[in-house]
Amino acid sequence: MKLASGPPRRDGVRAAFLIAKAEDEKAVRDWIAGDPYMVHGLTEELTITTWDPIFGAFASESSLAGVSYEDLRRQILARFAAE
Repeated sequence: MKLASGPPRRDGVRAAFLIAKAEDEKAVRDWIAGDPYMVHGLTEELTITTWDPIFGAFASESSLAGVSYEDLRRQILARFAAE
């Protein structure tokens, strides 16, 4: 389930950033529940955000994987024009 993880690059901050692929948020919560920091009550805050990696290293995981750059460009511009 985990694709990548690591701490943010800020001195004095104890945190982690994880990228996971899952069917839904419940699957992520169930997976994270087994993490030693969660099991031992060492996690103060948890935020789960859905992400669609359209560009870059995880683009093949995107809901738009296989869509041409030109079509992506048109879709993005159309979203801004609609606002």
